[in-house]
Amino acid sequence: MAPNDIDVDLNHWLREANRDLTAAVADGLELDLILHQVQRRASEPGPIGPLPAPPPVRLFTEHAEAVGCGPGEQRAADLLRLAEVARGAGDYEEGAARAQRAADLAELEGDDRLQARALQALANQLIKLGDYERSAKSAELAIALLEAVGDEAGICETLTFQGQAYSRLGLHEEALNALGTGMEVAQRLGDATLLFWTSNRIGVLHTEMANWAQAEAFLRHAYSLSVQQDLGPEATFCILNNLAYHAHGNIQALRALGEVARAEEELLAALGYARQAVEVARAAVHPYREALSLGNFGMLLGLAGEFASAAEQLERALAISKEHSYRPLELWNLKFTAELLLLRGDLPAASARIAQLLTLATQTNQPHVALIAHQQLSAANERRGDFEAALRHYREYHDLERQIHSEVADQRAKMLTHRFELHNARLEARLAMLRSHELEAEKQVLQIRATELGRHANTDPLTGLWNRR
Repeated sequence: MAPNDIDVDLNHWLREANRDLTAAVADGLELDLILHQVQRRASEPGPIGPLPAPPPVRLFTEHAEAVGCGPGEQRAADLLRLAEVARGAGDYEEGAARAQRAADLAELEGDDRLQARALQALANQLIKLGDYERSAKSAELAIALLEAVGDEAGICETLTFQGQAYSRLGLHEEALNALGTGMEVAQRLGDATLLFWTSNRIGVLHTEMANWAQAEAFLRHAYSLSVQQDLGPEATFCILNNLAYHAHGNIQALRALGEVARAEEELLAALGYARQAVEVARAAVHPYREALSLGNFGMLLGLAGEFASAAEQLERALAISKEHSYRPLELWNLKFTAELLLLRGDLPAASARIAQLLTLATQTNQPHVALIAHQQLSAANERRGDFEAALRHYREYHDLERQIHSEVADQRAKMLTHRFELHNARLEARLAMLRSHELEAEKQVLQIRATELGRHANTDPLTGLWNRR
């Protein structure tokens, strides 16, 4: 068995073990049963033989006191930690499910801070699943709760997720506003970690908008913060990968402007970033990050003319995306493989891949990706001399573009409506609470009056002695 095959099998085995055990904790099983499951899993022959039990034992011992016997808040906190474990393993479906359950439990217990944390985690994981509208709404509710408890750092963190969800929905103005607010909070707090994540996310947003100079300024600032502050492997991966992603578009823009020397200089640096990003992702045994970074690495290799190596990286990225059902990432890597075939001049193969991309984008309701596919098919068919097909995709491109503009307007209206409804719900809850306090005060006044009347009825008004009549 090849080393890469062992890594894939081992990662799959660990995820299955983790899924069983996290389900056991969330369902309230007793500690001894959980430990029994750990030991059984550890003793089973895995892809490279039995694995030692201590790491998962330590993990679930941490939650032992809360399992099945603690208050609702503790159960919610446990689920939230398990959601983070799933996210760290690249299992976003499991992570989102745990985060949602944690949010529901926290809401039942009336713990606003914990509910906000769970909703924040949910918003983050839903982005990877392509559920951008739900992510944005979860972030909006989390921000409202965090405002109520005065958690500015939490608000800033959540704004980075909300900005990312907005950008995926095509709401770039809202995304810039959210991230700009987050940057103001981070600067006011003087928190290097918050400054890193907001700068990183703003840089990616400007990259998506093809604002290359602004994007580079923010990404470079984030990179310097990550080096100075040693923010950990996740931050390191994100900034390396995003610098590579930015370079992919910027290099093509520089070449189009005739700035070949600058483009080649940036390509050399970007290949270094991309290689490091892949290494960091693999060291973390994180399939999503590996597939994401391999896609960027493959495209940069393609721009460098190393087509065989580029194809190998992209096929690997696509295989990981399919294996783990990372549908948005699968679309992105399909797009990259089509672009590579166009760079090589293999128009028939490129057209077939783009048609595959268009079908998947339509099935998964990703109109922005479908738009790119129509544009690429139009250009590819024009180069092949099939002008009828080129014109058809050109028209479909513009029809879809108009549809997207309309949908963006609808989405903006939906977000505004959701914000309005959330504000009204909070106002009504506050009014209900005030009314409850008023009723309680009125009840106390009535009790005092009843006591006073009883005293008057049972005592002599002249002597103050007990009236026995």
